[in-house]
Amino acid sequence: MGFLAALYHMLNHAFFKGLLFLGAGSVIGRTGTRDLNLMGGLSRRMPWTALTFLVGALAVTAIPPLNGFVSEWFTYQALLNAAGSDLFALRVFAPLFAVSLALAGAFAVMVYVKAYGGAFAGPARSEKARFAKDPSAASVVSLVYLALGTIVLGLGAPWIAPRIAAVAADFAKQPLIAVSAGWTILPGNPLVSIVSTPLVAILALGLLIVPVVVVAAYGGWRASRRSNVEPWSNGYGYAAVMSVRASSFDQPVKVSFRPLYWVRTLVERPYRAAANFYNAAVESVRRAEPVVENAVTRPTLKLVETAGQWIQTLQMGDIRLYCLYIIITLAILLVVLFGGSGS
Repeated sequence: MGFLAALYHMLNHAFFKGLLFLGAGSVIGRTGTRDLNLMGGLSRRMPWTALTFLVGALAVTAIPPLNGFVSEWFTYQALLNAAGSDLFALRVFAPLFAVSLALAGAFAVMVYVKAYGGAFAGPARSEKARFAKDPSAASVVSLVYLALGTIVLGLGAPWIAPRIAAVAADFAKQPLIAVSAGWTILPGNPLVSIVSTPLVAILALGLLIVPVVVVAAYGGWRASRRSNVEPWSNGYGYAAVMSVRASSFDQPVKVSFRPLYWVRTLVERPYRAAANFYNAAVESVRRAEPVVENAVTRPTLKLVETAGQWIQTLQMGDIRLYCLYIIITLAILLVVLFGGSGS
């Protein structure tokens, strides 16, 4: 089951990660910036990029019924099965890995809500974002192809998973288990858990129809008409910078995880023209300091590098020096083995 999940997830990553990288490259190329705070409103100007990027974002965050959900579901089932193993290590660490995977999934949702909302939603916050457009036709075709592959690998899981399971069983030299039945996928035993991605898709489409039915029943299409007016901004003139930006969206996460990532202030002083005698403008930039990396990872890496350099000095390439090492080692072994017997 675990090998099936790994193979399926690797195949899924090839599609939705490629889709996301291509979509991000299209956005950066058209806007000329990587700063989400300077984007916004791209869904109206780059509709194909926005739609396909949304598919990739939903897949990478394991939202059903797309392919990322299927492979993560198999991963959870493998971890839950491992938790019932006779091995003590699996009983301890499998639930911890499942919880860690769930936590990572929650963070992934926040990350891609920030990425999609900051780039495609709201008003345009720069001139280049205001006049951006979809990339070339070849790029759009590539985006659509990857998005369709992402959808097919999710909706077609009941028919694709058995073929991947056969490869996994043959490679691992294990008996083949049932991973699908009809329109559902299952972890070998249908009494444990089942899910149907086609049925989830049908239910999702049904939920999208509900607002249309409600509007038609309580006022017709006139009730859904929209009035274009300026947003209220407490009496001030509205500006695009007043909308929720990417940096303000993740502020609660920065505050909550401040003990793990210290936030320090870097001060930049871009001086104005020499004729201007005003003080230099000061811009505060926030940077996260990884505490665990500075306290554990980097010192450990430095220790390994130092030990490697010291060991490298012993290997000079001189055969006579190697013979000397052998003689010294034999002498030490003789002293250890027979030194105590003489007394």
